[in-house]
Amino acid sequence: MIGTPAQLRAASTVNTVAVADANLKLSSKLKSLCVILDSRLSFDAHVAMVCKTCNYHIWVLRHIRRLLPLDVARTLACSVVGARLDYCNSVLYGALTSSIQKFQRVQNSLARVLLQQPRILHARPLLRSLHWLPVSQRIVFKVAALTYKIRSILLVQHICTRCCRTTAADLRRQCGRHLGRFYTYHELELSMAVAPLVSLHHLYGTVCLLTLLTLHH
Repeated sequence: MIGTPAQLRAASTVNTVAVADANLKLSSKLKSLCVILDSRLSFDAHVAMVCKTCNYHIWVLRHIRRLLPLDVARTLACSVVGARLDYCNSVLYGALTSSIQKFQRVQNSLARVLLQQPRILHARPLLRSLHWLPVSQRIVFKVAALTYKIRSILLVQHICTRCCRTTAADLRRQCGRHLGRFYTYHELELSMAVAPLVSLHHLYGTVCLLTLLTLHH
């Protein structure tokens, strides 16, 4: 169940949901595409899981770093740790600074291990020498890249061609009937933009939908 604190308190007495004649127990967490979604979409559990995994691999890399040349160690660091930090990081756009800082500390530790520098050394010059963007900027870059692909390349046309079966007139008629209220032109236009994303959700899952909805927000 996902909602605001007030909504979650109001629904605190609900323990099961009936789906297809089956009672499903509610859970405070859901893992989809290796991303943990919590009831308040804070992604605290997801950040903690990723940091724990990355710190383990950094600890292993620290023990074998002196045996590896720099190019091999860098490839290993980017593929094992960096890929985990970058995976679905666009869902953290607008997340709490404390969550972003946890990822940043992992990246700083990885840079020090890779360049064999002491832990007290400031990590910003190391990141610059490795040509690594800080975590917050990597998230913004990911969102910008996805936005460009969605708006400028073939993704929207592909989604609309294969997934969207609702015509503009049908969508306006459905929106006009919803809850007996009238929608402004801007709201209808936004609904038309979100309709392909709902279809994309059925194909690729919740995380992709949340990412793309964030881009259209």
